[in-house]
Amino acid sequence: MLDLFMNSGFSQAQQVGQALSSDGSRCDRVYKWFSTTQRWIIAAKYENGGWENVGTSSVYSVSESTPLRVNIPSGSFTYTRTGSVDSDAHFTLRPNYNIITLPPNHAQADNITEARHLGQDISSNGSQCNAIYRWSASSQSWTLIAQYSGGWQNVGSASQYAVKPGQVFRVNVPSGTFTWP
Repeated sequence: MLDLFMNSGFSQAQQVGQALSSDGSRCDRVYKWFSTTQRWIIAAKYENGGWENVGTSSVYSVSESTPLRVNIPSGSFTYTRTGSVDSDAHFTLRPNYNIITLPPNHAQADNITEARHLGQDISSNGSQCNAIYRWSASSQSWTLIAQYSGGWQNVGSASQYAVKPGQVFRVNVPSGTFTWP
């Protein structure tokens, strides 16, 4: 998972792919989440010696705080983001699963350091959001890190539920559509 929480000048998914791996060896696909269809859709791919956007501009367009999934064919690598944090993004959350990032300025202003704090901030009574998950690269699955059960509770060890600005999370919205933060 990758978040563009910094203003790095990317407006298309192929630019993200190119920055991660110009020859496609470290990254060969970039995906975007669509909460309306509950699916990751391929937005850019490395093919025939170059990066290309896939689909329409609504699919391949990216901006600050666009959470992305990237495919790493083998191994691992470190990517250092550069740019500035100009403003925090706002997310339109819809029923079922949504992919969000923790906006840096909002996280600092509201002292959001644990998953339960994030849950409380999104929905204090659990009616608009009742579970928060983090992606586990090793297991290739989402891991529950906080849930609402009469109050927000962290799940797992401190290393699992500690949250930082710019990280990508999956949140469950039981019903309704709203904007956060």
